[in-house]
Amino acid sequence: MSQSKKPKSKKRDPRSIQEHFNQWNRGDEPKIRKGAQKKKQPKKNMALPIPLSETNATVIEVHPKLCRVLLDEIHEVRLCSYRRSQVFQAGEIRERSPVTVGDRVRVEVTSPQDGMVVGLAERKNQLSRKAPGREQIVHTLAANLDRVVVVSSIKDPEFSPGLVDRFLVACTQQNIPVTIVVNKIDLVESQKDTLPVRYSELGYEVLFLSAKKKTDLGPLIEKIKNQRTLFCGHSGVGKTKLLSAIVPDYSGRVGSVNPVTGKGKHTTTGATLLHMSQGEWIDTPGIRAFSLTHIQPGDLHLYFPEFKDDDFDNEGQWINQKQHEIAKNQWRYSSYLRVLESLLEE
Repeated sequence: MSQSKKPKSKKRDPRSIQEHFNQWNRGDEPKIRKGAQKKKQPKKNMALPIPLSETNATVIEVHPKLCRVLLDEIHEVRLCSYRRSQVFQAGEIRERSPVTVGDRVRVEVTSPQDGMVVGLAERKNQLSRKAPGREQIVHTLAANLDRVVVVSSIKDPEFSPGLVDRFLVACTQQNIPVTIVVNKIDLVESQKDTLPVRYSELGYEVLFLSAKKKTDLGPLIEKIKNQRTLFCGHSGVGKTKLLSAIVPDYSGRVGSVNPVTGKGKHTTTGATLLHMSQGEWIDTPGIRAFSLTHIQPGDLHLYFPEFKDDDFDNEGQWINQKQHEIAKNQWRYSSYLRVLESLLEE
């Protein structure tokens, strides 16, 4: 009797595996089709936060089910595993990973190269967004920040106020000081009367510079000195090139802008914490979209300085008609409405 041959298992292309790995790091996995994912009741996390005094390492990079940490005493890096059931997680919304860059953790070293995260301290703040294509899942870019630098460009690609506004709302909600950096000023004759200048009129800190020409870097370097600073923004605006200009030996990948779409390509594949003598700086992948979390529609106006004193209902609509008519003349009125619409759709 002839034996039936077992079907050969299909080997996955290593390139597709690497791309999936990179997509996870960037937080832009392909959208999951509705119904394709089994609905399971999330297991209740019983782990408690550990005191800050019991931590012995800082997370500097996160990968699927693994993270790299910098040990306090010996200043060496270890690749560590982690288990959700053993790590504290605050809130009801599930996070893509129970640990994030900047977390203070307790590590048990298991070998000269490896270890395991066995405890997590509470965060003083975090910069988070909804994971693209993943319902009820939060992607936290980094935690325990002293400052966020929102990097934009005056040209190539054009300045994007929509994404900047979302970063500003998220940072204000978490009480994180924020600085808007406008890069590539070498591509224009003057930044006077440009859109970024209007942000300074609203009270935001705006710095103009050129990472390529290494001009006007001084004010930014002084601002982030001895701080843990996260650099974020659209792809192609020059975040990694800016860090390379500040830290000459930083070897982050730098890409160019697509001449057809006018948008940058992802080059940095995941958030990375750089531990420098001048401070701790976090490079992040370029972000295409930033969906806000933990903000109610009726509270959105609190994070727009020009509207914070107006009267709103729980749906984020103006109650006072006179205030509404005045608000319509504000240049960020349409931006407020777009952000509000995204919150109401949730």
